[in-house]
Amino acid sequence: MSEKAWENYWSSGLQSCFPKNSTADKQLELTWRKAINQIEIPGNACLLELGCGNGFLTSIIIDTLADKNFTLNVMDYSKVQLNDLLIKKNNKVNIVHETSIELMPYESSSINVLFSNFAFEYAETSKAIKQTARVLKPGGCFLYNVHSNCSLVSDVSTSIYDALEKIQENKELYNNIFQIISLKLARKEEKNKDGILKLAKQIIDELKNIDVLSNGGVASSGVVEDILPLLIFRMREYRYRN
Repeated sequence: MSEKAWENYWSSGLQSCFPKNSTADKQLELTWRKAINQIEIPGNACLLELGCGNGFLTSIIIDTLADKNFTLNVMDYSKVQLNDLLIKKNNKVNIVHETSIELMPYESSSINVLFSNFAFEYAETSKAIKQTARVLKPGGCFLYNVHSNCSLVSDVSTSIYDALEKIQENKELYNNIFQIISLKLARKEEKNKDGILKLAKQIIDELKNIDVLSNGGVASSGVVEDILPLLIFRMREYRYRN
């Protein structure tokens, strides 16, 4: 959906994808209030809402956390018509228009809690996940919902979780990756050559196997991008020396 299409959608004055005051809208609000009340908001928290639209979730966050001290950043892919009264009453809210989830304009490890109401699934999933991981502080929380549990976001998130869980449980793979990293930091010794090549092949084969078992979870997780260049570098290094 194009930026202009979203702008036209929000210019209609709609706040939600459901009819105003509908049962679905009321249930969605209750669900969000319950979710927000279940997380710990630290003092002077920095919050971020993705795809804020005309402020349906924004108003819920502000109202639910009325007794908390926080700054709320809200961003959307289009130029939105966020409720003026909502903004004027709250100097806690900072709006960023025409910004994509794949390129969040926030510093790394700067956000305590991140929210998304029917928005995250419209982004390019792998890039959006990496941006989310980048901006969240250690121990930070991401609350989001999607239109269906069959959503691409849900499928990819489940696959990634499954892959990372399998990697963590695979002690041999875990140890092999650790050894590769350790050897990279060690002095260059000829006796490491065969060990490097053997470990690299074992790691690649096992990651391929886990990727199949997790329906592409390894490829979507970013593990390949982190590990593969290191393996290639080490194999080439020894090949050129000989």
